[in-house]
Amino acid sequence: MLANAILKDMEKQVNPYVPGAGLRPAALVGRDPVIGDLRTIIDRTTIGLMDRSMILKGLRGVGKTVLLNEMWRIAREDGWITARVEGAASAEDRLVLDQVRAELIANLPETKSKGPLQKMRKLMTSIESVSLSVSPSHTLSAGMSFSQTGDEPKGPIDPAEFMGIALSVARAVKDDSSTTAHGVMLFIDEMQLLAKQELSAITYACHKAGQDEIPFYVIGAGLPDLPTRLAEARSYAERLFTYRDIDRLDDAEARDALIIPAYKQAVTWSEGALALVVNEARGYPYFLQQYGKEAWAVASSAKRVNVISEADAKDGITRGRAELEAGFYASRWHRATAAERKYMAAMALAGSEFSTTDAVASALKRTAQSLGPTRAKLIERGFIYSSYRGQIAFTVPGMGGFIMQTPEADDLKREISGDAVARQIPDEEGVATVDEHMYYTT
Repeated sequence: MLANAILKDMEKQVNPYVPGAGLRPAALVGRDPVIGDLRTIIDRTTIGLMDRSMILKGLRGVGKTVLLNEMWRIAREDGWITARVEGAASAEDRLVLDQVRAELIANLPETKSKGPLQKMRKLMTSIESVSLSVSPSHTLSAGMSFSQTGDEPKGPIDPAEFMGIALSVARAVKDDSSTTAHGVMLFIDEMQLLAKQELSAITYACHKAGQDEIPFYVIGAGLPDLPTRLAEARSYAERLFTYRDIDRLDDAEARDALIIPAYKQAVTWSEGALALVVNEARGYPYFLQQYGKEAWAVASSAKRVNVISEADAKDGITRGRAELEAGFYASRWHRATAAERKYMAAMALAGSEFSTTDAVASALKRTAQSLGPTRAKLIERGFIYSSYRGQIAFTVPGMGGFIMQTPEADDLKREISGDAVARQIPDEEGVATVDEHMYYTT
């Protein structure tokens, strides 16, 4: 009995699939082109040429955070001064650029000479407050107050105005011949959660860096509507960033994501098992990791860890769905208010890749304008997004299919009448018009 327990624990330890927020998979596949873009920025800066900052955008579960973390690691290893932070939805937690200050202070390299970088270190550790302004001629000016002790700053400075200091760090790196650092890179996850003032400051800093040839870049990651938010903050944002869609893996990449980690453990997938999981996951890296983990666990429990069979995959998919429903979907669904759940149920009933605000209003027998506050709150909380006027979609792939199984969706179906709307609703036999992001049928 004890031997069996120990064996099972060992089998869990070697399971190479790791579903989770930002957890690096054993095989990071399909992202070489984007990583190549970062290396191009690094190479160009090394020879004195400028490039644009970069924005990674996509749905939840496509691996944006994993990719951002990998790019951060590459930049650090190449000798860049980096800061890695995450956006926050609540105002009280919205100290993102103040976190940047703390990380930059921690990562500033030691220099033997009393050059620009050493002076910048002393400046950074004595800043107590910052006042930054932009003149009509777009000249950046900053005023600062300093602590008398030179200790860590007391409390947060204005986060939207700290970017001028980050630029100064990058300029000091450029001017200090005693350092081997190449420049400054800020890595910002969940960037769509930043306040408009913060996005404006970041965008302006990137603009200023390009004009003055300062080795300063921002690599941001966020939901598909992040470019729209940046453009609303600064009208010229579309010219300052290289935008990269982080999308689903193709079938060959999805197969590699399953095969390579198993191969390292001397385990193979049967062709039938691969086909089932690849088809079910639809290229979403998070789903591949979840189904791969469960299929491995099923094979391990049957003491067939050398091969994952089609039967293992079927059971793994069933278990994986249960895990996704309990965590990936339910955690978001239950955080929504009753009004927000009803709004999302109406979106799910629309049954297409993108819902329209008019279709949702029609289903709820309300006007789109009256539903505006609910829609805005859902966007703010990251449950839905809108890249185009009048269009909305779920940020989580498969969320619509999950919602179709909820009591709220059943109640809304009963409320809706009329042939025009009824044609959008799945029939009683389960033939659903499911959008491209859904993997369930009802």
